[in-house]
Amino acid sequence: MAPTCRARRAPAQPPNLDLDQLAESLLDALDEPMSALLGVLDSSCGELELAVRRSGPDGPLAELLGWSTPSDWWAVGLVASATAHIVDERYEANVALLVDRGGGVACALRHDDGPARSLGPGGEGRLLDACRRALALPTPPPRRPVGELWAQCWLDRVVEALADGAVMGPAEATALHPLAPLLSATSPDLADLARNTVASTTWAELRELAADGLGRGLTPPVDPAVAAWMDDGMFARWCADAFPPSAELLEAVAELAPPALARHVARVVRAWDREPPGEDGADDLFR
Repeated sequence: MAPTCRARRAPAQPPNLDLDQLAESLLDALDEPMSALLGVLDSSCGELELAVRRSGPDGPLAELLGWSTPSDWWAVGLVASATAHIVDERYEANVALLVDRGGGVACALRHDDGPARSLGPGGEGRLLDACRRALALPTPPPRRPVGELWAQCWLDRVVEALADGAVMGPAEATALHPLAPLLSATSPDLADLARNTVASTTWAELRELAADGLGRGLTPPVDPAVAAWMDDGMFARWCADAFPPSAELLEAVAELAPPALARHVARVVRAWDREPPGEDGADDLFR
């Protein structure tokens, strides 16, 4: 008589789960490009099973947002098509990303007819954050202060208005700032208000506002249920990724705005004592 599988239970990390090898094997087995959500689970008969769900038109990220894996999944991940960049070359490739319940991460890439190769644990990005949150794992903490988000949001609004031909001075630009509704006769200076508000506002507080549906104007649009499902690190990166980098936006303001307005905008942004905007790095593949 064949052995009977035991009822599934909450998983502990299987000793024979090699994420790097599994990610490479998944890509080598693909006959054509594919976008799908993956789950690795224990059959309780001594073998691992693979659950595969093809992604809809919005891709695997849309499938992951706000979702939690079944309790018997060892790992969650995805396969997808992507444009890879190596030095000055661009080419289409299949990529795989896997995250296990112990926090292990594997990334692999395959292009043309060559074998898949491991890329190591990867960097940061929305897909990696979403896989971690689907397993109820923490993501890396925020690297930028809340003021960086408000600077990006404001600069983006100013650039959009100027590009549309708006005639704008400091007062009109100030009115576009996320904190403008808080200005009053007793606190008329935007730079001072921004500096004081940023010093007293955390990402946890801002995410809680978004989860309660009260973040309109202070954050990019985020579904309240998804904001509650995120942690502070994912929420911070998600919001920041909604806008171009601040350095790029400041350059656009300098090109489009009259000198007096450009000086006003630069003064307000400097008031946050921000660290100079930096690049995220070439390892952030899974955005």
